[in-house]
Amino acid sequence: MASDQKTTSLLPMGARWLSPREARLRTRRVLVTIAMVLFAFIAASVLDRWAYYFFKSGDAARVEGRDWYRLLRVMGFLPTWLIVALAAWLLSKKESIAARVSTALSILAGATLSGAAAELLKLVIARERPGEDARYVFRGLFAGFSDGSNLGLPSSHAAVAFGGAIALTLARPVLGPLAIVLAAGCAWTRLLAGAHFLSDVTGAAMLAYAVTLPACRVLGLIPPKLPRFA
Repeated sequence: MASDQKTTSLLPMGARWLSPREARLRTRRVLVTIAMVLFAFIAASVLDRWAYYFFKSGDAARVEGRDWYRLLRVMGFLPTWLIVALAAWLLSKKESIAARVSTALSILAGATLSGAAAELLKLVIARERPGEDARYVFRGLFAGFSDGSNLGLPSSHAAVAFGGAIALTLARPVLGPLAIVLAAGCAWTRLLAGAHFLSDVTGAAMLAYAVTLPACRVLGLIPPKLPRFA
């Protein structure tokens, strides 16, 4: 009994023990999530050539000059999320200082770390941006470290947009739908410009999710993961 109490006291705040059934259900959810992610990425890859010709604008210069395009495109601009983080800080005066810091830092970290992870992964995968024939061109694993130009997978702009949007959703759920729509809009602008494949922006969204959730846990925005012990 004393041993159980001692072990329980070592758990992160907000965590609890999982029963064997809960652990199995959690493992099943993780496996289902992984399967869905793989399916979505494979489906996006299959549709890459079709999506490239379907979404790419015939007059990219004219489209990129439109105000609505710039509005969506700027969601992938890191300073945008710095402003959002500052706004979240200023609009949460009724919360404790710790909560305000957690919210602001989580939003900024989600966008920053997602963009950085995308830039790093680009160098590892080294797949070029779409050409006129919309075919894949791989330079070879880690080839991006010798030449990091014209690489597309994953899209760093889409990663920044989704990273910030996911963190904002966790911090202010009521803003979640709007934030995700704007992030998806940023991804759409990359397709309109012909700068990325559909799988580039899909992979960016998945990467942002994988990076932002742990960051938000570390910063205290969401509770720590439950330990898998009976």
